[in-house]
Amino acid sequence: MCNVLLDTSYKPGRTRSYFTPATLRSTRGSERDLSQYKIWCPKNMAAAGAKREWTNVLSSSGEEIRERRASVADRSVGLSSIVHPALTFLRVKDQVTGERGLRFIGVFERDRVEGDTVVYRRTDTEFTLPGAASRR
Repeated sequence: MCNVLLDTSYKPGRTRSYFTPATLRSTRGSERDLSQYKIWCPKNMAAAGAKREWTNVLSSSGEEIRERRASVADRSVGLSSIVHPALTFLRVKDQVTGERGLRFIGVFERDRVEGDTVVYRRTDTEFTLPGAASRR
C-alpha cells in the first residue's frame, strides 16, 4: 500500500501496523509538514475472533475506534502509544471476491481514555497525499 500511495520502496512482509512512512517523514520543516502523521492499519475485531495483541472495534457509524489490549492480563501493562493523527486503513475482506485488502476510513486521533480502552475519533474523511492536487 505505501509503495503505491506514497512512492516508497518497502519490502514485502512488513508487519508493523503503525508507522510514519519515509515520504511523510521527508516533509518535516516544509510548508506542508506531514511528518506528524502515521499510517495505522488496525484489524476490525468486531468481525474476527483471532487472538491479537490489541482489540480494535470500529463503531457502526465509522466515527470511532475503540482499542484495548486483547489479553485481560496485559491490560495493566499500559495503553496504546498512538498519539499522533493517523491515516487509518481498515483491513477488510471483500464479501463478493473474498480478497483481503485495506480500505481508507479516515484520519483518526486519540480522543479520550475510558478505563482500559482508548477511543479514537475520526477527524477527517479525506487526506491529500504529498504531491497530489487537492480535491476539496
